Amino acid sequence: MIDYIEANCIVPPLNSHPEYDEDSDTWDVWFEESEGWNPYGLERELICIPLDTLEEAKELIHKSEALVYHEEANKENQESS
Repeated sequence: MIDYIEANCIVPPLNSHPEYDEDSDTWDVWFEESEGWNPYGLERELICIPLDTLEEAKELIHKSEALVYHEEANKENQESS
């Protein structure tokens, strides 16, 4: 799942805490679609990742926030090289 987020989403997620969806009985984490490959020139969309448990959703938020740290560290390393 984190590979999909890294490839297709802007991190960190839009919500800092998962939202419970009563209709689907899932915990939702929202992301903005990245500007990656888009052959039709469509506007970026919101991407909802539904998860079965609150713990899974919190873990996904934590992992996606860690991606931000790694991206910033990589940027700093490239600039100093």
